[in-house]
Amino acid sequence: MRLTVNTLDVARLPVVLTVGQYAAIMQMKPPTVRKLLRDGEITGSKVGPRLWRIPREEVSKYIAKQ
Repeated sequence: MRLTVNTLDVARLPVVLTVGQYAAIMQMKPPTVRKLLRDGEITGSKVGPRLWRIPREEVSKYIAKQ
């Protein structure tokens, strides 16, 4: 089963998500997720020059804001 906003159980997600995982769950493109990170609309940690890790709690927070 694919995880999407409609079939989501946040507790079953990994503790941290990659940009690609977050994008797939939220049905966005990875560049959009990176823009949200840069703009501070979602929080994440930069773990390299181009790599981000996003806490799973950000999924619920972003859905609640919409």
